[in-house]
Amino acid sequence: MRHGFRVWVLPFIIGVLMTGCALSPDNTRSESQQEASSKASSAEALSDAALCACDSPIATDHFDAALQQLGAGDYEAARESLTQHGASGLDQASQESNAGLDLIDAIIAQDLQPNSDETDLVSARGSALRLLLALIADLQNQIAEAQADNAQMKVELEKREEALKRLRELTLGQPES
Repeated sequence: MRHGFRVWVLPFIIGVLMTGCALSPDNTRSESQQEASSKASSAEALSDAALCACDSPIATDHFDAALQQLGAGDYEAARESLTQHGASGLDQASQESNAGLDLIDAIIAQDLQPNSDETDLVSARGSALRLLLALIADLQNQIAEAQADNAQMKVELEKREEALKRLRELTLGQPES
């Protein structure tokens, strides 16, 4: 993995997937299109603009494309889009890119695949969230298995230590203190 799969990556990715400029359909309209719309839609556009302060639609497009590609299971294309997003120079783009690349590495390491071919961004976000939840579930299962193995090994270690203690007592002819 690029920077190690950290615990903070999961909540960060969930937050990024659930928010963002792509949720606002009016954020991609040009100013001339917004002026031509009615006052009601202008008020809605202003409301959407207040919720979404994107610096560059190009960077958003790379990130959204990465989410769509991730949801469709095209991990190499998602890597490329995340790399382009990271190079955009936006404040959080580098963090988002690194977290996304770590997520792709973790999904590939767990051999997870999306349920279906997602073609639109909303479906791709849902698919990416399902992949993330599957990753969390797999990691939780691995932790539970490791804890069970650890408990079993601890019992076996105690038995071996007791056998070694008895062997020393037999060999040396005196009880160990």
